[in-house]
Amino acid sequence: MLLAGTFTGLDSASRASLTDWLASAAAGAGAGAGCIDTVLDLSHRPWRVADARTIIGVFERGKPSASWLIVRHRSLWTLVRCGDSAVSETRSTLGEILGLIDDALRG
Repeated sequence: MLLAGTFTGLDSASRASLTDWLASAAAGAGAGAGCIDTVLDLSHRPWRVADARTIIGVFERGKPSASWLIVRHRSLWTLVRCGDSAVSETRSTLGEILGLIDDALRG
């Protein structure tokens, strides 16, 4: 469940996608089961990225820093893998980006 007052840059569909994905991980279902520790709304940090309305840090259990950053730029989403700075192609929904994380966790 997302905390009230956080992730204010998400529309209702994106918020539902993120909530469902986190619930699935917490329930032990899906690729993120037991692997995802938390997600944080990092949008209010001084990133100096023009038009980046939403930045979400995805943290794996046992790791001190984010494994991925999810960035919404205008109406598109991108995933950045923090370990090697790889950047995905843009996607039109947050759900598609969360699927990329699931794929990465499956190996």
